[in-house]
Amino acid sequence: HVSSTGTIPISSLPGTKNDSAYALVFTCKKCGTRSAKKISKHSYHNGIVIVRCPGCEKLHLIADHFCWFGDEPQTIEDILREKGETVIKGTVDEASKADQAVVAGAIADSIDNTDDMQLREGEVLPVVV
Repeated sequence: HVSSTGTIPISSLPGTKNDSAYALVFTCKKCGTRSAKKISKHSYHNGIVIVRCPGCEKLHLIADHFCWFGDEPQTIEDILREKGETVIKGTVDEASKADQAVVAGAIADSIDNTDDMQLREGEVLPVVV
C-alpha cells in the first residue's frame, strides 16, 4: 500500500471516510500496540473522536468538544500537555520510517480485519438533542 515514491495514501488508513482528515499514529499505554487511524479534521476540532486500539480493543479519547468526558473541551494535545507529555505533529512525508511502517501496517490490518464493531475507529459519536 506504499506507493513507489514512498508516500502512503491517507485514504487507505482505517477510520473516517471523510476526505478532510488527519492521520493519527499512537501507542496504546495499556498494551503497547502502536497503530494508525484516520480521523476527521472537523470532528477533531469541533466534535468527539474516539479510536479503538487494535491490540487490546481499549477505546482512547482523542477529542471532546461537547464536554461529555470533562468540564472543558479537550483534545489529545490538551490531555497529554496536562500530563507533561508532548504531541509530535508533521506530515506523513516528515514521519520517521518507523511511523511510516506503522501507517503501512495499519492499512494492511484494516484490509484483513473486517469484523463489525459497535464503534468504528475514528467515527464520531452522534449528537443526541
